[in-house]
Amino acid sequence: IDFFFRGSLNYERKTINFHRELLIKKLRIIQQRQKLSGVIRNDLFNEDNINNTTLLKVKGKLSLREYNYLMSLAKFGLSPFGWGEIGARDFEIFINGSLLIKPDMSHLETYPDFYKPMETFVPTRWDFEDLEDKILDLINDRKKREEISLNGQANYRDIISRDGMEKFCRWFEKQIKL
Repeated sequence: IDFFFRGSLNYERKTINFHRELLIKKLRIIQQRQKLSGVIRNDLFNEDNINNTTLLKVKGKLSLREYNYLMSLAKFGLSPFGWGEIGARDFEIFINGSLLIKPDMSHLETYPDFYKPMETFVPTRWDFEDLEDKILDLINDRKKREEISLNGQANYRDIISRDGMEKFCRWFEKQIKL
C-alpha cells in the first residue's frame, strides 16, 4: 500500500485533533486525485486492488501484530503533531520500515537526533501543502524512498542499541553538570 495513518480523533482538546484533522483532509484530497492505496484511520482506499485479509480488517479493531504488519506494508507512514511534535507513531514507523513523513522538525533540537531531513524522514510544511508533491516524488523514486526509510530504521536501531544508550547517558551527564 502507498500510505498508512491510523490515528484517533477522540480527544477533548481541539489542539490535539487539529493537526490530525488537517492531515486527514489533505490525504483524502491527495488519494482522490492520485488514486493511491492506503489507510486513513479506519478507511481503506483502493481496496479493489488489495487481496490481503489483514488489510481488509482495517475497518475494525486491529491487534498490535496486525497494526505493525499493516504499517510494514506501507511505503509511507504519516505522523502529524498531536500531544507534541514527537510521538510514538514516529518510532513505530521506523521499526516497521516505512518512510516517516511528518511536519518539519527543524525548530526542535533532539538528542539523539532521529529527525534528519531527507535522510531519516521526509519533512513537510506544517499545513501539509507540499505533502502531495513529496509523496509523488518519492512514489516515483523507489531508490530514494527506500534509502530514507532504511536510514531511519538503521538510525533508530543505532540509537536504541547498547552503545547508543551509553552515548545518551554520557550526553545526559554532561548536560546536568552544566
